Amino acid sequence: MFDPRIAERRFGTGVSPHLLPPPDLADMLRRLHGPDRMAAAYPGLGSVALRQVRYKGWLAKQQSKKVKGTAKEGDLRSIYFASAKRMRKINYAYLQQFAQRAAQTEDGFRERLVLFWTDHFAARVKGSNTDALTPAFVDDAIRPHLTGRFADMLFAVMTDPVMLNFLDQDESVGPNSMVGMDTGQGLNENLAREVMELHTLGVGATYSQRDVEQLAELLTGLSATVKSGFAWRPDMAEPEAETVLGRVYGEAAPTLDDIRQVLEDLAIHPATGPHLARKLAIHFISPEPDEDMVARGAEAYRDSGGMLGPVYEALLSHPAAWDPAPHKIRQPQDFLFAALRGLGVAPDRLAALNSYGIRRVLQFPLAAMGQPFLHPDEPNGWPEDNVHWLSPNNQAVRIEWAAQAPSLLTPDLPDPRDFARLISGGDPEPGLKTAVERAETQALGLMMTLVSPAFQRR
Repeated sequence: MFDPRIAERRFGTGVSPHLLPPPDLADMLRRLHGPDRMAAAYPGLGSVALRQVRYKGWLAKQQSKKVKGTAKEGDLRSIYFASAKRMRKINYAYLQQFAQRAAQTEDGFRERLVLFWTDHFAARVKGSNTDALTPAFVDDAIRPHLTGRFADMLFAVMTDPVMLNFLDQDESVGPNSMVGMDTGQGLNENLAREVMELHTLGVGATYSQRDVEQLAELLTGLSATVKSGFAWRPDMAEPEAETVLGRVYGEAAPTLDDIRQVLEDLAIHPATGPHLARKLAIHFISPEPDEDMVARGAEAYRDSGGMLGPVYEALLSHPAAWDPAPHKIRQPQDFLFAALRGLGVAPDRLAALNSYGIRRVLQFPLAAMGQPFLHPDEPNGWPEDNVHWLSPNNQAVRIEWAAQAPSLLTPDLPDPRDFARLISGGDPEPGLKTAVERAETQALGLMMTLVSPAFQRR
């Protein structure tokens, strides 16, 4: 069943002329459960340090409002703009690091899982498309929990300031809390609804609007500050007991432990395993996944008490996972990262890109292809259907990138015939082979290969 080429193409970040794929499934899983070498090789700055940068700018902006019209206002606004500029540069560096990890990893499944769970928990800092706190959220809340308990990932995500801000949870106040009684602020159900509908039980699961309302009341108290990040605010928490899916929480004074418990219960709810297994199968394998494969993934989740590693193993151990026919179109970020990897772009070339270079070959193309870096439009993430990514505009941008970017990224372009054989795992299909052989230039041959079905489908 196992095919190293399919392992790299479908479950990894693409084939490479320099890096060997896993020889078998056991080795593929061993790499996934081993040390996170790419995070160590290409580390991000981290949320704590980023908050200090962001807070300095935010504080200067607030202070500038108090001295409006004075010379000091200009100095404070300069501090604010300098902080915002630094956050943008750090965000570009994060995109560069994500690309480096994908291009250089020998554990491509890990990098793809990072992107999958980032999409599952789609979130961003509102009001900015270049705020570095979003990629730091991915590194801090998602990446460490890829093979562990889903409940741990869920709690880390639900208490991260990026998610709290994106779904307005930091503005949700219990009506009968101290803050609510004093200010009249009310409840916001966004996070409660999405955690049930998108993150755990799934659309169509058995829960009611009353469950959503009760969960929203239970989640009050989850907040964040610009300076310190996550904050537990008992004065904002609804003081009464709440009943979610038939279980009572928070009978005494509200605590963060009550929220952890409800997330633990949602994580092991009978509907959660099937929902997660199906989403994984759709993302990695097929828009219409094999039902027996999904059932085995759900069973592994249930039997392991909500562990993610056994789910991956169950899905990858199923024959349907290795169907040689490609059923999925690479999304833009997969397309660009696989291209970097397949072209054999040297690590020092990627490392040498300045902010302008990163924007030119990575950030702007991703946005033009409809998938700006870690900036989802909605909490349900990016579309999984192939038709969405096969639009004429999307393909036109891919063609333009494939025609221009390779020569910017590597001085020694590979022979298009060798590249076509690499991505095809042998002789290319006749149409691609003929097109490459007749290409008037090396760059044209590479472009045709990069936009061919052999490369874009996985």
